[in-house]
Parts: sequence; structure tokens; C-alpha cells
Amino acid sequence: MRRVRALVAGFTLVELLVVIAIIALLISILLPAIAAARRVARLSLCAAQMQQLGVSSNSYAHDHKDYIWNYSWRVDDAPGSQFADLRTVATDMDAQRSEFVDTFRRLTGRPLNRETTLLPQILYGHFVLFDYLAARLPEAIYTCPSDRVRLNWARDIDAFIAGLAPPYPASVTTPITSASRSLRWAYSSTYEVTISAFDGLQTSAAPAEVSRRLRNTTANHFLFSASGGWRLRQQTLNKVSFPSQKVFLHEGHARHDRRETYYAVPGASVNVLCFDGSVTYKNNTHVNRGWDPWSPGSPNGFLYQYRPDAWEPPSVSPGGTDLVFGFYRYTRAGLRGVDFGGKEPRP
Repeated sequence: MRRVRALVAGFTLVELLVVIAIIALLISILLPAIAAARRVARLSLCAAQMQQLGVSSNSYAHDHKDYIWNYSWRVDDAPGSQFADLRTVATDMDAQRSEFVDTFRRLTGRPLNRETTLLPQILYGHFVLFDYLAARLPEAIYTCPSDRVRLNWARDIDAFIAGLAPPYPASVTTPITSASRSLRWAYSSTYEVTISAFDGLQTSAAPAEVSRRLRNTTANHFLFSASGGWRLRQQTLNKVSFPSQKVFLHEGHARHDRRETYYAVPGASVNVLCFDGSVTYKNNTHVNRGWDPWSPGSPNGFLYQYRPDAWEPPSVSPGGTDLVFGFYRYTRAGLRGVDFGGKEPRP
């Protein structure tokens, strides 16, 4: 103790302040480097997870006549569900919604009501893959390590139900009733399935059927129009013309940039999984804009509005709404087209 006191006494106040200032300076230099290293680590882990999903996808296709995983039940070809309330369907979309709920109940062990407007293919298509893998959900591999909101939801499902894991989508009311449709959000994926992987009309269509292609409304990034009567079915890998240049899965938000944004905001970068199983960190400045599936002859891409929900990153525009192109979501010519590394084919 005397030695410590003597040592302290040997320093003047100015010297102590200089030492403290040096330590503070070192910390200010190191913290950004540590933060950058953590971002790189999460980016690498996210890419590794997507690559594993790519390997599993190839295994699924090998065992299922070359089909790309997604919902396949149809009104005239729907396997009987073990749940009585899911056996009656009027349309193909009813059948695929029943398939989603059937798979949800079996893989999570939790109840869920069937919805009349849900499009489960984009954020919940992974349920088909994990059913093939005989996995239980939730499972971390379909959630990016930088997707803190979803990780928080899935960490404690009971807390999510009780309303203790905000922020929630605006449509979610808490506490959540046991079979509420809101429960599905806790199992949604970071990685979005591109529309051409399950829209049977994206690759080609007669002029009279063009309006039946799947497209979201111009005013909302996740509100899809049903006016055309979609034909949504599993597609096969042999329809993919350029597997190393056509995106299969992509992150819905740019979570690895310094500022988190929507994936389609100009200049945003996200991990993408291509159909050949490769994963690339892509900046959308260097990718094709895609097309408007309802106006395939137009050289311009499809523009729509990103209006962030309560749980999503904010808009980068002063007005709170970003006008964006669909990029990977709307690849020109669907599975026959390319997202980067080459020109878009002529319509």
C-alpha cells in the first residue's frame, strides 16, 4: 500500500490527466476498429449460413425431381393434412396457405390460424426446406447474426407472445393470442426468396396472362396485388439459365453497412445466394434493375415505395418513403435472366 501511495504521489495532476487523455485516445481509435471487425465477422457468418442453405437446397432438388423448395400444394393435388381445419381449400393459394400452417404447426409445436391474404413464399418458404431436413424451429441458420430484431423474437417465443420483445410489425397486437397469425413473425426469415423461384409465369407468359404475374403494389414493399389471379408453384432448377448470375435468396435489409437500410435503397449492399450455391456481398449499384413483370416490354425496372414498418430500418429520404427498384425480386425474364455480370435479356 505504501508503494502504491508513493507511486501516485510521484505523479503530478497534469501527468495523470495526460495519461488519462492518452488512454481515452487509444480507446477512441480502437472502438471503431473493433466495431468494424464485428461487422466483418457477422457478414462472414451470414454468408456461411446462406451457403449452408444453398447446399441444403441442392440436396432438396436432388431428392425432389429438380424442384426448387417452396410450397407446392394445389387445389387438385393437395396431400391430406393431419389437421381437419386445413383440408378444405378452394384455390391453389388456399392450398399453399394450408401447407404453410400445416408445416408451421408440425415444426414449431405451436398453433397457428390459416390466413386468407398471406403470401408465405417469400419470408416463410424455408419451412419447406426445414421440413425436408426434419428440423425443429426456430433455428438460427435462417436468421442473419446482424438481424437483432428477429434474433430477439426467436430467442424467447413466450416473451414474443407476451409482448416483451419489441419492436413489432404494426399488424401485431400484444399480447398475442395462442393461435394468432402474428405468431408467425417470430419464425420469419432474414433471407427473402426471389419471386421467380415460385411464380410459374415469371419465366414466360402469353400476353393475356402477364397481369397474373406476382407483383407488389407501388405503394408498399410487402403488399402484393391479387387482381391477376397468381399461378404460384415450385419451379425446377433446369429453368435457370445462368445459375452463377441469378439470385435465389437475398437479405431483406442491408444490415452490414454502417447505416442499416432496405436492400433496394440505392447503394445498399447485401449478401446474395445464387442458384449455383455461391454467396456474394453485392452492392446494388452494380446489379441489373430488373423489370416490371406487368410491363415486360418496358426497358425500365419496377419502381415501388419502401415505407418502413416499426421494426424495420428507417427510410433514407427526408419524406420517410424511399422510391426503389425491385432488383433481384423482379429479375427480367425470371429464371432465364441475370441479376449481375451481364446485360438483361430483351423482353
